[in-house]
Amino acid sequence: MDKIEINVSQSPSLNELLNMPIYKKKETKAKIYKEISKILWSLETVPRFKRAKVTYIRYGKKLLDKDNLIGGTKFYTDVFVKWKIIPNDDPKNVVIDYLQEIGDPLLKIIITNEHE
Repeated sequence: MDKIEINVSQSPSLNELLNMPIYKKKETKAKIYKEISKILWSLETVPRFKRAKVTYIRYGKKLLDKDNLIGGTKFYTDVFVKWKIIPNDDPKNVVIDYLQEIGDPLLKIIITNEHE
């Protein structure tokens, strides 16, 4: 089974992104791309999925509203599309689950074949 499991710094919430000036959003997107790319470059092989399941597990000091959680992961999904790990973020090609727990700030991302 091909699988990617990544731990990254906590993602911004949708509210944080919406309240950022444009230049700050671009900086945040670039930072996320750089952080994920560095991890992916370190892998021996980077799997490609025709149909994938992406699970975002957010750990934080408090739970977010579901829409804030989902919106805050968009830049990460975009990186996986850009790297061709997933073909696009169309629901026909990817199932995305969002979970969260109280804990030290962290975003865990797990990508697997959608049928496994």
